[in-house]
Amino acid sequence: MDEGLAEVPGWVGTALLWAAAATLAAWALSWAARRPLGPAALLALGLALFFGLLTVLPLPDPAAVACPVPEAAPQLAPFAFVARIVRNWHWGPEVALLSRGPLSALANLLLCVALGAALVRAGVAPGRAVLLGVGLSLGAELTQLTALWGLYPCPIRKFDVDDLILNVGGVALGALLGRPRRRPADGAGPPPGARAPRTRGDAGAGLGA
Repeated sequence: MDEGLAEVPGWVGTALLWAAAATLAAWALSWAARRPLGPAALLALGLALFFGLLTVLPLPDPAAVACPVPEAAPQLAPFAFVARIVRNWHWGPEVALLSRGPLSALANLLLCVALGAALVRAGVAPGRAVLLGVGLSLGAELTQLTALWGLYPCPIRKFDVDDLILNVGGVALGALLGRPRRRPADGAGPPPGARAPRTRGDAGAGLGA
């Protein structure tokens, strides 16, 4: 999220519309193939598409890009956003917490938590959900680092190791929170080998023996 906060609604809305359209198309194809995707699978697909589109939008004209782009310099220090919050705290909590960096980190985390939960609800094992999160996040960051795989003469988005950490951590947290809770079946008997509780009738029978 390298653009100013005033520009966020436009390109986020564009990403959301494209992700929704692609998800709807996938649902139609799955229905035509008589293997319709369930709600959790559709949600996971939509969130993954939305996440991927956020890493590349907006797309400026390649001829208008002045290289190098200062804002696209790689950020390789883990948890640098925490240091920025501490550094800006003297300006007040609202400035430190509501600036672009912390809001971007929070958005990445919440989006990936939702993605992890949706994957698990769709039937993906938690471990595989985390691996998918690693692949998706690493692919997004490499796309930014390689200037959209050579589409632009230089990177226009920042490769940020904090995004990688938060994205994978968010998917892992979502996979943990999204696991279905197992409830014991009604009327289930005691586990094998367990001794049945003695009743008053049993006690009386023993005394009379």
